[in-house]
Amino acid sequence: MALIIKPSQLEESAKLGAQFRHCIHEEPEIGLYLPKTQEKIVEALKSFGIKGISTFVGGANVTGVVAVIEGSRPGKTIGLRADSDALPWKKKPVSSGAVKFR
Repeated sequence: MALIIKPSQLEESAKLGAQFRHCIHEEPEIGLYLPKTQEKIVEALKSFGIKGISTFVGGANVTGVVAVIEGSRPGKTIGLRADSDALPWKKKPVSSGAVKFR
């Protein structure tokens, strides 16, 4: 399955990406075991029709997600990696993407 975002869809895709980032930031998890974050990432990937999703790639107590997104043409491969843990934050939130718990 090829995931294609057309130029006319870029603005809406950016908005969806920002909403997802805010959703992740509302419930930050610290460390290597991030079950809520992993679940949100898997749900997002599935919503795009992406298959071949593997979880807990770091072991039973370490969350990690790997997915293969097939392109529409043969050729080079792109690898993308991201950290998904949070940092402790003591400052009082003031934005609409405020943390729900600490």
